[in-house]
Amino acid sequence: MAAGWVIYSRHGLVSVAYWTPLDEPLRGRAVSYILKHPSRDAAAANRTAFRADPEWVKVRTASEEKGKDVEKVDSTFMKLTDFSAKVQGRVPEVSGARPRALEFVARQG
Repeated sequence: MAAGWVIYSRHGLVSVAYWTPLDEPLRGRAVSYILKHPSRDAAAANRTAFRADPEWVKVRTASEEKGKDVEKVDSTFMKLTDFSAKVQGRVPEVSGARPRALEFVARQG
């Protein structure tokens, strides 16, 4: 999937951080990450462009020759609350503007 992240960034899908579960049943079978977007509309457009990217189609097809890598993907758009603890550092800008949409994605495979 490492090649996928490079293609992600080419289509404006900017990653903030990644996590993997420590405990069963998802240990070694899942990854969760946060993507930042200037807006939800931009997120949808960027994801559509990513899915149609010829290089991504080739990478995905090759990785799924022995079966699908991903069983389930959950996506949730979020915003930081007023009562949240301050975030260490800061979420980098997207195209010169503070991101208006953070997307939490959980992939199981």
